[in-house]
Amino acid sequence: MNRVVIVEVSRTAIGKQGGIHRNLDERILITPLLQKHVAKLAQVDEVILGNIVGHGGNVARFSALNAGLDCPGLTIDSQCIAGLTALKVGMSYIQSGLADSLLIGGTESLSTSPYPTRAQFSPEEIGDPDMIETAMLQQKRSAMKPDLITAKTRMSYERALASPVHKKTIYNNETDEFLERADLKVLERVLAKQTNSVNPATSSRFSDGAALLTVVSENFALEHDLQPVLEVVATATTTVSPYDVPVAAITATQRLLEENNLQAKDIDRFDIVEAYATKIVAFQEALGVSDSQLNPDGGALAYGHPYAASGIISVAHTFNTFIAEKNIEQAVVAAAGAGGIGQAFLLKRYH
Repeated sequence: MNRVVIVEVSRTAIGKQGGIHRNLDERILITPLLQKHVAKLAQVDEVILGNIVGHGGNVARFSALNAGLDCPGLTIDSQCIAGLTALKVGMSYIQSGLADSLLIGGTESLSTSPYPTRAQFSPEEIGDPDMIETAMLQQKRSAMKPDLITAKTRMSYERALASPVHKKTIYNNETDEFLERADLKVLERVLAKQTNSVNPATSSRFSDGAALLTVVSENFALEHDLQPVLEVVATATTTVSPYDVPVAAITATQRLLEENNLQAKDIDRFDIVEAYATKIVAFQEALGVSDSQLNPDGGALAYGHPYAASGIISVAHTFNTFIAEKNIEQAVVAAAGAGGIGQAFLLKRYH
């Protein structure tokens, strides 16, 4: 079975809905990233992109053509795990020998989305809860302490503002819009005024953004003088009730660790997509993860959550952290998707 490695990552700055990317749809947002990555490749077998609220058709094929790249394109919608699902599909392509060189990512533009309301996530007979409803249910069922939810929100902002990985990963000189405007003193005042634990301050914001990975086989990397940083070692997918969506990242990570004979203490960093602060509190409690292991560069609470791109953004941040910090060896990236699906990946330093 072919080894799967990541040799390049990049992302756009993340903009708020109606903000810096307000005139760029999801296909235009990802185009400069595709152009940047393809310039270093002798061949691209396929572009695989996650997208949820875009303009339909085949976003990946359209974006490839828009970047001057004539190759197949595959677009995936599995809600907020769509980017990670794209990585899962690409991983299987390379392991089986169906492909050697892939561009894999996620792209999302809430600003230009043609959809006025969200999609239905599950049949009416089961119930179709909004994501904020699932976060509130999680908080209520677990009797989660409000001060823990506030603390995780504050931690996300403090770490995101302090981390150099964001600017290092953004392909141009732009800055994440939410981080550029973030003020910790203002955050404290907002948090102090909230009467409910699940509120706008402890939730991620609607965002525009795109992220991309160059994922290739080990042999292709060696033959074309590309330098692998991360190996994509394993992945796990789990399902939960549509009412328990925040738990899906937990169950996927638990399965991933179990199937690879690992414990949480064996992982140097966990990058979990922060849709809500309650999700991070629950994840930490369920797996016994320390603060130092969990989202060391902050997360979507602070810099925004462009749905299908968010999981790929987490992988990209992990990649650049492995370049900067030579003492870390293993990482987990995980996310949960509406409808009740969790996806988790085990990434290791390439040796």
